[in-house]
Amino acid sequence: MDIVDSIGSTNSFLKQNCTTLEPRFTLRAKIQTAGRGRFDRQWVAIPDQDLTFSTLVPVSPLLMEYLTNIPQIVALAVNEFVTSCGLRSLIKWPNDILVEGKKLAGILVEGVFQGGNQYLVIGVGLNLNSSERVGVTIGNCSLFSETGKKYDPDSVMMSILHGIYDRIEILECSGFSSFVKPLNDLLAYRNEMRTVTIAGVARIGEIYGVSESGALLFRPIGGEIEELISGEISFRQG
Repeated sequence: MDIVDSIGSTNSFLKQNCTTLEPRFTLRAKIQTAGRGRFDRQWVAIPDQDLTFSTLVPVSPLLMEYLTNIPQIVALAVNEFVTSCGLRSLIKWPNDILVEGKKLAGILVEGVFQGGNQYLVIGVGLNLNSSERVGVTIGNCSLFSETGKKYDPDSVMMSILHGIYDRIEILECSGFSSFVKPLNDLLAYRNEMRTVTIAGVARIGEIYGVSESGALLFRPIGGEIEELISGEISFRQG
């Protein structure tokens, strides 16, 4: 593990150096100047206040068939920590953590193939001790804004990392089935009408649940239930 004062992107650094770093190497940045979320969106973190880190996962043969499930089990690990703080959080499929409809954390999982080996880089951004959210277009919150308590970033990171790697070991040994119920229990917008955007096309329908494979079960207006493996759920209803 390493902690740096400032870096462009912890995910980018691990991707560029994956062949020379130890398995499960983790990098935390006090300041991340070019943090990214899904679809290359900017991830806005308050310097020295929020938690941003990435960890490197070599892909084993046992893990290979569950790569699309990694964002979901990471979300469960983050949710577990948030719950331990006394908050009720939900998972906005597949990779955001919400508290009272406000975004608390985001997850970015990226794959890289180097030197004949495949790796995953898992990035987590958690609004930790900040009180003012700057440069965001959706409702955000932090652990501090919701609990009134300050948190040690390294302790929080280690707790989340343990949760991530415990779940990766379960995936490798037992598969994804044990995660389906908790994901459905924690699914934001379940049984609500929402807009889902896939490949730039917006569709309105009901968020039905999470399938046995981790896909989003979505029923478009006037249609049958579909399994979506990618897409983005709008924060706005309908």
